[in-house]
Amino acid sequence: MDARSFLQFFVTVYVLIIAVLMIAAVVFPPDPFAQIVYAAPMLLLVPLISYILTYKNGIAYLRMRL
Repeated sequence: MDARSFLQFFVTVYVLIIAVLMIAAVVFPPDPFAQIVYAAPMLLLVPLISYILTYKNGIAYLRMRL
């Protein structure tokens, strides 16, 4: 594991957390407690998705497909 992949992993985690919280804010009721309850399962998947995107060449695959 090199430093560049490690940095890319944390950037991916950060971006996905922001995306999850923004989706929860738009889709679910305006109650902050409800948003956290609905966002929690998605937040648990963020490290797994980040790992797949970073270390399993998921980002390169997405760039090639888009």
